[in-house]
Amino acid sequence: MDTFHGVTIGMLIYILGERHSGTNLLRFCIESFYPKHVQPPIDRLPFKEADGNGYHSKHMFKPIMNKCDATNLYVHITRDPCSWSHAMFKKPRAGYAKDTRTLERFLSSEWVESVTGTVWPNILHMRRHRMRRIDSFLNTCVHTERVSFDEFARDPLSRMQAWHQTYNLSASGRVCKVNRMLPLGIPLDTRRRVVNATNETCDDCCWTPARKTMENYMQSIRS
Repeated sequence: MDTFHGVTIGMLIYILGERHSGTNLLRFCIESFYPKHVQPPIDRLPFKEADGNGYHSKHMFKPIMNKCDATNLYVHITRDPCSWSHAMFKKPRAGYAKDTRTLERFLSSEWVESVTGTVWPNILHMRRHRMRRIDSFLNTCVHTERVSFDEFARDPLSRMQAWHQTYNLSASGRVCKVNRMLPLGIPLDTRRRVVNATNETCDDCCWTPARKTMENYMQSIRS
C-alpha cells in the first residue's frame, strides 16, 4: 500500500465505546464520509476473542489479549457519564440492573452483563472498569483518536475534516449531521453521585441526539 507521512493510505477505521455512547452515530458518520476505509463489520475489532467465540465487540465486553496493530485507526467515543447513566436507565443494553424503579435505585443496583454473565456492584463501577480496559488497549495502538460524544454530535464535520487531513483518508461527498439536540435534565444530587463514582466530569448541560441525517458535503460547508 502507498503511504503518506508514514501513514498507510489504505488504513481501516474501527470504533470503540460503551453502549449509549454514540458509537452508532460515529459509525453512521464514518461510513458516510469514509466508505473506502470501512471493512464491515466496523463494530467488530479485527482480533479474535480468547475463548474463540468470535471477534471482539466495539463495546469490549471481554478483555482483549492482542496488542493493537500499527496500520489501522482506532476511534474511541465517550459520553458524559450523567447523560450516559440516564440513557442506560431508560433503555438498558446488553445487561440489566436488578432494581430499576428510579434512576437513583438503578445506579445503586447490581448490574448483570448479559454477554459474559459478570455481575458488577453497579453500572458506574462497570463503566469505570470498562474505560480502563479500553484505554489499556488503545495505549498499544499507533493511530488513535478520542472523541467526546457531545462535541462530536454538535459538529461531526469538523472531526471528519480533521481526520481527513491527519491521515490522508479518502473522503466521499456525503457527511452526517444531527438535525437537533434535545435537553436532558438530571438532578444535581444524582450528577454529584455519578461524578464521584466515575471520577469523570458531567457537562453543564446534558443533551441527547434527536435525529441524524446525511447531506451533501459541499452543502454542509456552505451552511
